[in-house]
Amino acid sequence: MKTVTITDVIKAQRGWFSSENKAFFGDKVYDVSKGGRSGKHYLVRLTQAWSDMFDGKPKDHFRVNELDQQTLKIGKLLDGIFPTQADLDTWLRAN
Repeated sequence: MKTVTITDVIKAQRGWFSSENKAFFGDKVYDVSKGGRSGKHYLVRLTQAWSDMFDGKPKDHFRVNELDQQTLKIGKLLDGIFPTQADLDTWLRAN
């Protein structure tokens, strides 16, 4: 499959990247990464979330959504939560 960029995904699904969605989900940065074994492209999001309701500080982490490899439609949010870039890279190499 050809190289897919975040610009390609944004063009395919503009409404998903609205400022309202970004604020609602706490997303800070979007990117597209390719899995090592499958060769599939994924939407990677650097986002914030509350790790502890009583801590009072949101924590940055990475989340991954599936991408339809033909239409670039954003699919389900995968279960993994990756606290660091290294954790994300390890997962991407394995998938």
